[in-house]
Parts: sequence; structure tokens; C-alpha cells
Amino acid sequence: MNTPKNWCLSILLCLLACSSFANAPQIQKGILDLRGLDLTEKPILIGGETIFEWERLTSTPSAFSNNFYQIPEIWDGDTLGSDIITRFGYGTYHFQIILPEGTALEKQALGIGMHDIYCAYALFINEKSIGRSGIVATNEADYEPYWKPEVIPFIPNSDTLQVALQVANYNHSKGGIREALLFGEAQMLESIFDDNRAYDYMLTGCLLMGGLFFLGLYFFGRNEYSMLLFSLFCLSYAYRIIGAKNYALHHLVADIPWLLTIKIEYLTLFLSAGLFIAYSYHLYPEETSKKFYSGFTAICVLLCVITIITPPIFFTQLLTPFFGLILLGTPYLLYTYFLAVRNKQDGASIAALSIIAISLSFSYDILAYLGFFTKNNFVIFLSYVTFFFLQSLILSYRFAVSFKKAVLRAEQAATAKSDFLSTMSHEIRTPLNAVIGLTNLLQVKKGHEENLESIRFSAQNLLQLINEILDYAKIDAGKIDFEQEPANIKKLTLQLANAFRSRMDKKLPVELLTDVDKNIPDLILCDITRLSQVLTNLISNAIKFTNSGYVKIKVERLNQTTGKVKIKFSVIDTGIGIPEEKQDYIFDTFTQASSSTTRQYGGTGLGLSISKRLLEMQNVSIELQSKPGFGSTFSFIQEFSLPSDKSLEVSMQVHKKLEENLLTDKKILLVEDNHMNIVVATKFLEKWKAKIDVAESGQEALDKIKDHDLVLMDLQMPEMDGYTTCKIMRKNGVSIPIVALTASALLDVRQKVIASGMNDYVTKPFDPDELYEKIVKQLNKNVA
Repeated sequence: MNTPKNWCLSILLCLLACSSFANAPQIQKGILDLRGLDLTEKPILIGGETIFEWERLTSTPSAFSNNFYQIPEIWDGDTLGSDIITRFGYGTYHFQIILPEGTALEKQALGIGMHDIYCAYALFINEKSIGRSGIVATNEADYEPYWKPEVIPFIPNSDTLQVALQVANYNHSKGGIREALLFGEAQMLESIFDDNRAYDYMLTGCLLMGGLFFLGLYFFGRNEYSMLLFSLFCLSYAYRIIGAKNYALHHLVADIPWLLTIKIEYLTLFLSAGLFIAYSYHLYPEETSKKFYSGFTAICVLLCVITIITPPIFFTQLLTPFFGLILLGTPYLLYTYFLAVRNKQDGASIAALSIIAISLSFSYDILAYLGFFTKNNFVIFLSYVTFFFLQSLILSYRFAVSFKKAVLRAEQAATAKSDFLSTMSHEIRTPLNAVIGLTNLLQVKKGHEENLESIRFSAQNLLQLINEILDYAKIDAGKIDFEQEPANIKKLTLQLANAFRSRMDKKLPVELLTDVDKNIPDLILCDITRLSQVLTNLISNAIKFTNSGYVKIKVERLNQTTGKVKIKFSVIDTGIGIPEEKQDYIFDTFTQASSSTTRQYGGTGLGLSISKRLLEMQNVSIELQSKPGFGSTFSFIQEFSLPSDKSLEVSMQVHKKLEENLLTDKKILLVEDNHMNIVVATKFLEKWKAKIDVAESGQEALDKIKDHDLVLMDLQMPEMDGYTTCKIMRKNGVSIPIVALTASALLDVRQKVIASGMNDYVTKPFDPDELYEKIVKQLNKNVA
């Protein structure tokens, strides 16, 4: 079990092994004399003059063999006696190890640490085979390469060990032994190898998690291309950690084909280098030369292609020149990062530290590969962890900045949408106000009633379409407030029925019925406007899709307790019905049962969506039962509070006063810049016997505001809008009620109206009854 003490010991042993290579006992003339050494103290690096027999595979040296060959040493055309040691072929290394006295008697388990020997080996001690990697053979057909660095344990049976190491290579650009072997106590060597693999596993896990994390962030945001490149770099380089050098992957998955692993090993090397250069370029494009980026990535792509299509004997020769390219490119990359620091780019200081860390790591790794010293995995581990941690900080910071910018853009877009809706609403509602208002006032000659009703119906239909779009925008923005006021829903149901009967096509054999439970209380607390809106949408929908039969509005009391009543609302029709497979999404925005429905019946497809969302915002769900050809039933159950006796008394007083003509001789200042709106409002106010004074601008209103009982204030006026005018009035001590008249989108008008000092607002085109009611309410409050 690896305790912190064992970890520290392993790290110390690795450092000692690396630093003591020059002073370690060497093989001299085929003999490694270890007498007087403590094999449990530290591992011994095996290197020096071995007896070497080229193109012979034996377990004991020939009696006449006196050719000595160094290990570690790559086969590279050296002359040995009459033999030329080429990269491709086979041979046997022989040497003796003289152990400290008594080692064999103690039955002490020893071990030899084998690295990736090019490209297959078989190990013998005292003519006994104790381990191998791949298959060593005298011909390529029987030979099989494989790399699996590991410790081969054994128990010596004498104090002198005759070691034979057979090596073969037929398909790699290098042959022979690149790294010194390790020798010592088996448990100690196993600990070192295990710890090295543990570093690899941990670092691979960090890279994979980091790569997937940043890949997820990129797909969520899609606005930081450098984040995508860095995530791909992490995922690519993760294989380099676990599938190269220590080949920790080969200990997790057995018998991986050597050709596959070496191709992936080289591919991920070239690919990760190209990805990192691309990442650096996209991180700081102003500081990094596009020619350097394009040239380097092109070389990496070319190397990847060569690796895929050529055998190892060819593409493995590219490693040394590629490392030279990395060593040449690293200083320039450092330079670009320091330029970014000088130019005060986002996260440049952290980036510079990270690139220094990875550059030192790469340089250290390359120099170790070239044989200048033995690599210490702990140093590599620390440098990689430092690099990835710092890079994560950079990308997290950039993601946060990018997210803030995206939020700002979204807020600006929302503001632009709100302004657009407000402007379009104002521009469309203003003429509609005149059309609807004047049709309400017209006294037409006999025979023209149908024409007038058609005009009124068309205008109301257009207004409904506009309201649906604006209501959806308000719901989407979360700007819906629900009021709780005493209301008579029995009366509301009858009013809705009468209003729809007058609008129904008299030629269609469709009857509009009502079924209202008499046990429903006269007054309940609810938002009568929103309840009316939901029922209006459902009734309108039912009438639209019913060509014969009836549409019924059913309201029934389910139960009533002290202070609460639960009521079920149903709209039943005998119309075309809705197929079962389409019932799930007819409540979606802009959705109808089929595309032909829109063409045949019209509509925006927003009514049901708005109704559903209005109910859901009050924790109420809507239900649908339907069968094609047999009609549909939309229903919902809502619980309402009952008003207290005091609120009932106040409500009755208000309704009683509303029935009286309370505007007689009341002085009302109408602030409005549109002539037709002035005409419409004036006619209604005169009808209610009020005295009207008109101001066509904010400044004129400030000049005229005296001896008035109430102000009707338009919000959108040139030079000085209604909000500013009201604020100045309040600042000047004007305390009379001010009711806004607005044709804007109403996404946040209520808050702005109240904040500016106004008391209430009425939307254009205004409902005469609503305008009258709100004027009376404000006058009554002011008197109180």
C-alpha cells in the first residue's frame, strides 16, 4: 500500500537513481561487481561493457566471444569485430553480476527493471528464462514487437548471476537498448515502477477530465475557439501520458497490437503539438505570427498523414527532427506570450508562466529522450500539473469574461426587443385607438350596422393579435403581475358569452351555451383580467374550430371551505377535435394541430400557449380531452380566496359609485399629442359630462396644471415624454391623480409609471368602461 512515507521514499529513490548514474558501479569487461553494496538501499543502474554477440541468440556466451558493446546504446552502424551492428537484426548481451556475499543464501527477491527495449527482448539468468516482451526471433516472420516496461523478479540461486538479454528489431528506426536497466530489491523496484505509473494515471485522469470539461464549456458557449483547441489538446496529449514512455496503458489492457499503439503514440504527439500551437494562436492572435501558426500546423498535419500511411520503419525516423523543430519553436512561442503580457491581454501573465512550465517540461523530456540524462517522472508530473492548472485558470477567466459579454449582449438584445415592441405597439395601437374608439361612438343609419360591426370586429381581431404577441413577450420576460381584487366570475362568464355571441357568424349553426353553478360565491379574490384572458382564448379557440353544434362555457364549484373556494372552468365544443399524437404540443408557442389549420382558420398559435403559461404561473394546470370529429374539452381547476367582510364592503361601495355619474363637472387635463386620440378621448369625457382641458405637449401640460382634478397623461411625446412631465409635476407639488394613457408594449410600463409618480395606467386602444372605472377610483382615493 502506498503510504505518504512510501511516496516520499519512491521520489527520493528516483532522484538518487538519476543523480548517481555517473557514480554507479559499471559493467567492466562483462562483469558488474556489486560486492560491498546494499541492494536494499537504492536501485543500481546497469550500464557499461557487455559481451555482445551479433546475430546470435544464446543463453550463455560463446567461449571465443570477446566483443564488448556498451549499454545503453542504440544500434546505429557501429563496427564490432567483423560485424556491423545495424538498426535491424538481433543479438545477445551477456554479463555477470557478482552479488554481495550471502544474498543467495538469504533468498532475497531481486528484480531487473526493464524499459521499452527496441523492440522485443527475452531475459535469461543462469540459462533460465525469467521474462520477455514480444517475441525475439532470427527472422521477421517469427518476430513480434511489444513494449511493456516492468520489473522482472527472481530469487538468485547463487551469488554470481549469468545474465543473457536477447534483443531483436525489424521494424523500428532504432534498435538496441536506449535506457539503462535497473537492478535491486524487487519490492523497491516495483514501488518505483508502480509510482511512475501512478503519476501517469493521475495525470491522464486530470487531462481527460480537463479536456472534457472545457469541451463541454465550449459546446455550451461556442464563442471561445481557443477553449475547443485546448480541450482537444488535453484529450490528445492524455494518450501521450498513458500510452508512451512508461506505457501504463499496457498494464491496464493486455495484448494491444504494437503497430496500433505506436501509430497512436506518434499521431498524438504530432497532433497535440499542432493543437497547442493553434490554441496559442487563437488565444493571442495579435501576438502570434500567422505564418508561424500556419507553417507549424501544416507540418504537424503532414507528419500525422505520414504516420497513418507509412510503416514504423519510416515514420519513427521523424521523431528526432520533430523534437528539433519543437526546441526551435519554443523560444518563439515564449516570445509571443511575453508580447501578450506586454500588451496586457486577458490572462497573459498566467499564460506566460504556464508556457514556461510546459516548455521546461518538453525540453527536459526531449533531452532525456536524446540520452543526456535519465528522466525523473516526478519532475515531469509537477510541470504538467502546473501547466494545466495555469491554463485552466486562463480559460476559466476567459470563459467568465466571455459569459459576461454574452450576458451584456443578451441584455442589449432584450432591451432592443423591448424597445422595438414598445415602438411598434405604440405605432399600431395609436391608429387602432381611433378606429375602435370612434366605432364605439358612431350612431349609424339603419342598414349600416353590419358594416360598422365588421369594422369593429376587424379592429378588435387585430388588437387581439397584437396583444397575444405582447403578452407572450411579457410572460417570456417574467413581467406578469397577478392582482387580487374582488370579482364576480358568474357575471364575467355571462359577459364573455354575450360578447362572443355578438361576434359569431350568424350563418353557422353553432350555439354558445353557459352552465354556471349557482353555488359559486358572488365575489372571489382573483386577477379578473388574466382569468378573462384565459377564458377568452379558450372560448375563441373553440368557436374558431366549431362549424356546427355548440360551444359550452361551464363553471362549477368543486368544494368550498372557510376563506377558500375551488372552481373548475371548462370550455366544451363539438368541433373538429385534436388527434391524440398532437395533443402534447398544441400548447407550444406558434403551434397548431397542422399547418393547414393556420391557413384555414387563421390565428397566431399563441392563444393556448399564453393561457397555459398564465395558469402555470399561478400553479394551475390545464387539461385537454379531445377526439377527432367529436370535439374538445379544455378545463382547469383553480382555488381562489374569498374576500373579507371589510373588503366586500369597500368593493360594494366602489361598484355603487361606478354606477353613478361621478365625472360631472370634473376638470380633467388631457395631455396628448395625437389629434385622433384627442378626439376619441374628448368625446368619451364629454359623454361623461367632464370638463376637458387639452395640452399637446409636456411643457404645455406644466403650464396648464392648476385647478384640475385629474390628469390623463400620454407617455410618448416629443421633446418631453410623460414620465419626465409627471416627475416635474410631482416635484412642483402637484398631488392630483395622474393616469397614464399608453400604447407601448407594457413589458415594464407598470414599474416605470409608478416610479415616475403616476397612479395608474390605461392601455390604448382603451376600453371606455375601464377608463371610466380607473378615473373614478383615482378621484375617489384622492377625495378620501
